[in-house]
Amino acid sequence: MASGLPEHFLSAARNRPTPDLPPSKATLSRRAREMLKNVEVLPAPHSVGKAFRAYEPAIDLFPVELWARTASRVIRRAPRSLYGHGNAGGNQPLRRAISEYVGVSRGVRCSPEQIIVTSGAQQALDLIGRFLLDPGDQVWMEDPGYPGAWRTLRAAGAADYSRAGGPGRT
Repeated sequence: MASGLPEHFLSAARNRPTPDLPPSKATLSRRAREMLKNVEVLPAPHSVGKAFRAYEPAIDLFPVELWARTASRVIRRAPRSLYGHGNAGGNQPLRRAISEYVGVSRGVRCSPEQIIVTSGAQQALDLIGRFLLDPGDQVWMEDPGYPGAWRTLRAAGAADYSRAGGPGRT
């Protein structure tokens, strides 16, 4: 076992010649190209009044110090198993708590196995589109509605019902 690394491994080489590589022939899939057509670029925070940025919470009101103390305490007490890969559907105790909560608050009867925890609405919409839609399936959307939902479902191959000869978005 080495006691340390040679000094030249610890510093970036300057003016190191780069090898000549052939031009890449890689291309994106049709699905990726379709997804990129539907990417929404949100305006810079300073270009839109605070009242019109529904996609951004009131970050200036977030209790950073309290969050940091609480997160630090929870992480120090967390079992080692929490740092592994875990269940792809999300943390089982969290899914159980959500199942119980929606049962009491909304009257929804479901098991923790029927719940998938995502990192946000866009990831949830992406999974819905990929798992429930086949390319060309028609989707009805409210108008006006959430553009991010339509873009995500469109990227999954959904067809707008109004463009397919139907009565329009509803």
